[in-house]
Amino acid sequence: MNRTLIILGMMLCCCSPGRTQVAPGLQRLYEYLRAEGEEPSSYILSKFAGHDVVLLGEDHGVRENLVFVAGLIPRLYTAGVRNIGMEFGASDDQAPLDSLVTAARYDVQAARNIMFDYNVGWAYKEYTDIYRAAWRFNRHQSRGAKKFRIFNISYIYDWTAFDGQRSRGTMEKVFFKGPIDTYRADIIDREIIQKGEKILILTGTPHASIKPDIPSSADNPYLNADLGRRLYSKYPDRVFSIMFHQPFDLRESDSARCAFAGDSIIEDVVRALENRPIGFDVDTTDVGVVTDSGSFAGGLSRSMPGQFQGYIFLKPLARLTGCTIDTGFYTRKSWENILRNFPDPDWHKRPESLAELWIQIRDFVDLKKRYRQGSGK
Repeated sequence: MNRTLIILGMMLCCCSPGRTQVAPGLQRLYEYLRAEGEEPSSYILSKFAGHDVVLLGEDHGVRENLVFVAGLIPRLYTAGVRNIGMEFGASDDQAPLDSLVTAARYDVQAARNIMFDYNVGWAYKEYTDIYRAAWRFNRHQSRGAKKFRIFNISYIYDWTAFDGQRSRGTMEKVFFKGPIDTYRADIIDREIIQKGEKILILTGTPHASIKPDIPSSADNPYLNADLGRRLYSKYPDRVFSIMFHQPFDLRESDSARCAFAGDSIIEDVVRALENRPIGFDVDTTDVGVVTDSGSFAGGLSRSMPGQFQGYIFLKPLARLTGCTIDTGFYTRKSWENILRNFPDPDWHKRPESLAELWIQIRDFVDLKKRYRQGSGK
């Protein structure tokens, strides 16, 4: 059967937000999801039957996504998957992290230190709660059993070398171990795939894309977000990419709801299924889902066929919540050290005080503000 692509464009403008039936143009997608959609945990686990690496693309800071991942650990282990890879974590701290999740007692401060080493602004409890979930699971493993591992796939960058310009020369100094997604792909290949392991990788959505023709910078590979593409191009039969439900940011987006028709149409269809959490294929089945002109910053298209193979819906955007702030994150941390390692200072203003940094941290997980141009449902 030929693949049918339901174009996520301006169709939302013709849809009434209060209706319970899907529009005629969405009936095919509705029927597909009703028949083929799976409970999200089972959907992810099913992909490991034929794949070693499952990439899970998140919009950072969404509490429900992280709670979901932490809750997968027992079922992943039973399915023979003993690793969760995390973008937010440095391989430099792998030994302390291994010790943390296998210790007799959980050390909250050690968890904070590991996250602080990678990103001094990442004071979000649900990320380190994944460490705690692995620790809790490992406590009940029998003596000698292989432990569940949280595998850090990044490294500690040198932001003191940043001069305000993302030139190749500057970024070579900041990312002194090489382009970050090259590093991530290499460590996953070397430490997971080549050792016969399986891994669920939690990473930002652009890095989870497997699309082979992602625009990249030949002159400056340090700007590329191509983790998924690198892994998939080398192991096309062993890598699968899934995207969490999130807004589709269009190039011409403004306050008009129609600019976010992609995520809204998914919500229209799933609402007719009583908003039940669902996982489904978008690229290897008869029904695909695309946007008309979506993009990430840096030119990465958000159209899903060929870029993401699966999709997970947990809740409508309006019901998602931001991560919990860890108010103790800066315990025993000096302001000088925080400023020296403050990441991406061209993306968000370098704070002048700890109070100002806390405002930035809280604002980032204000999803009502972040998603205010979304579907509004």
